Amino acid sequence: MPLKVKITLAVLLVVMGGLFAYVLSEAATGPDQTSFSKPDYVERLIPSSGSEALRQATVGVDLREGYDAYLVINGITIQNSATNADDDGLRKAPSLGTVEYDPGPDRRITELNSPKQCVDAWVWKKLDGPTTAVQVNWCFEVT
Repeated sequence: MPLKVKITLAVLLVVMGGLFAYVLSEAATGPDQTSFSKPDYVERLIPSSGSEALRQATVGVDLREGYDAYLVINGITIQNSATNADDDGLRKAPSLGTVEYDPGPDRRITELNSPKQCVDAWVWKKLDGPTTAVQVNWCFEVT
């Protein structure tokens, strides 16, 4: 075999090996969370962006003190208010800063969409009121 062919084959093997190693490392580390930038007043997304969750998983946000929110899941607004006689099932724990919703059989949302679910949290500073709400959107995989 001529030397040029051997060198070409060696270079191709090195490139293919590097590509294979890159693909394996990406598969092992999971989804890239660094591309999603949440606002500083959102301490945690539930489930986190890009993660995997079950169809009945709790959905919500963990907010800094002084903030409130409601959720929009599958185009359905989930909120509790003085004018809403039907409790939507939104759980708020002001002392913890969490706003959460659990899908279920007798709820407006029975289960999360599979294979991908996106959620909107409309967040506002309590002193400013809900008319100043800002949208925070994230997606995750559902199994």
